Amino acid sequence: FSLYQTPSPKKAKGNFIVRLFGSLHPASWFKKKASETETEYKRGLRTYTRMKTLYSSILLCEAREGITVKSLEELVKKKYVRPETLKDGWGNDIIYVEQYLRLIAPGSDGEPDTDDDFVLGSDGHFIKLPEDFVMQTLEVESHPPHP
Repeated sequence: FSLYQTPSPKKAKGNFIVRLFGSLHPASWFKKKASETETEYKRGLRTYTRMKTLYSSILLCEAREGITVKSLEELVKKKYVRPETLKDGWGNDIIYVEQYLRLIAPGSDGEPDTDDDFVLGSDGHFIKLPEDFVMQTLEVESHPPHP
């Protein structure tokens, strides 16, 4: 037994890293990051549901009116959707490619043809979804909110 017993190097290193990380990233940082992630997920979910609504509205309008919808603005004029439905969760215009009955939302960066795009195909299924949205959806589904 020694009065000068030194702590194990592993434990000392771990404590140092925890203290250093804690000083660099206070608890409020983690809460802010979780809040930002939740907000981004809600924007993605809003985009997802608006695109599904637009797709259904295009089909409904074409069936009822006997026309081919050329632009999403037609749906607003004919009162099938409200103007805000034409925007993704980040406020960007959802793009309609009439030739292919395809909807494209440019996502958080506002640029089409990037990794964060939402693309809904002519069969009503998503051809492309941002990877982070898919992962967040899986996380939400595996941990449903408690009542």
